[in-house]
Amino acid sequence: MGERENLLGVFISMYMHLVRWTAVGRGAMFWQLMAEGMSSYGDGYEIVLSQNPSTAALVSGLSHKLAELTHLFTRMYEYKNRRKPGVTC
Repeated sequence: MGERENLLGVFISMYMHLVRWTAVGRGAMFWQLMAEGMSSYGDGYEIVLSQNPSTAALVSGLSHKLAELTHLFTRMYEYKNRRKPGVTC
């Protein structure tokens, strides 16, 4: 793994800790995720997944973790807000 992937891995770990315990920061991670052929818009910090398989694997893992957390938060919210039997509004 390269230096960029190591840094991204550290960032992902810190990010996941925040999202898991504070539910903040969702959707705020990548600001320059680009498709092939968009390099003219980059400034050296862009991520082109097709050119960086190890970075693509990190992003894929993060995506799966966030999907799991979203599902968990949704279930917790639904459980917390469901009506108790016999209670009418």
